[in-house]
Amino acid sequence: MADVRVPRPTADMLAARPFTGLWFSASEEEAAFCDAYTRGRFRLMDRPFHAVDVAITLAFGVVQLRQDGLTLNGIWALAYVAIELAIDWVWVAWGADSRPRLRTAMAIAKRGSIYVFVALLVEMFFRVTVANARSFVRFMVLTTGVLDLSFHSFAVPLLARHHLALQVPTVAFMVFYTPGRACSGETIAPQGAPYFVAAWRWLHALCTGRLHGTPVPQPHECCRDLVLMSILVLGLCLPSYVLWASEYRARTEFSGGPLPPLTWATMAVHAMLFVTSVSCLWVVLHPEQ
Repeated sequence: MADVRVPRPTADMLAARPFTGLWFSASEEEAAFCDAYTRGRFRLMDRPFHAVDVAITLAFGVVQLRQDGLTLNGIWALAYVAIELAIDWVWVAWGADSRPRLRTAMAIAKRGSIYVFVALLVEMFFRVTVANARSFVRFMVLTTGVLDLSFHSFAVPLLARHHLALQVPTVAFMVFYTPGRACSGETIAPQGAPYFVAAWRWLHALCTGRLHGTPVPQPHECCRDLVLMSILVLGLCLPSYVLWASEYRARTEFSGGPLPPLTWATMAVHAMLFVTSVSCLWVVLHPEQ
């Protein structure tokens, strides 16, 4: 039987470091790349997204009005619908798809308006009492705001530097604000507590390697830990890396050589470093477990 050798990390694998090469030093080259990348990549996403976005926004407004009427929640829902539809109309009317600079401004306005509502009001709109596996998944996907953060990163893409400038402060705010609000006293029914505890134990074992003999926090503390890690990993790190990697490879092809290549082996090393970083963060947050 032939020996299977796993290649060891080399200096070449680490040459392309995560979130480097965000712009070219020459302003003319950077402007040419931004124009070509916006027209070639982003335009493919924009037109189908607007149709889907209008349908989702209108459906959201109808559901919230039927559920809450003209209460405070209903008024906030109407304000959200009005703002989002207005931005979509301006985007299409002004032809932002074919004007890269305007498209960047409109994408920031679109995602920024969504993120304000997600960061401040998402648990108001998507109220879930976790009592079974289905409601647990719905809570982790909708009530935490993770779906909005990750979905709009790809549905309304930006250049990596613009994406990070918008995503990092949004996630930083949500990390401190959302866990306490989402994991309120009404969130976890007695029959739903085991789902949070089991998910916390699984994540703790994944990050520390300790499966048994670990004291488990109360369900609400488990909930807060899960929400925090979900926002950081699924709302910030993973979508940001995917967007950066796609743009970096495009910059490498565009420039013809100055940037170190981003190979699959390099991305595998990045993945190992990412898992290690997440595990270290978990250990820092739970020094006594």
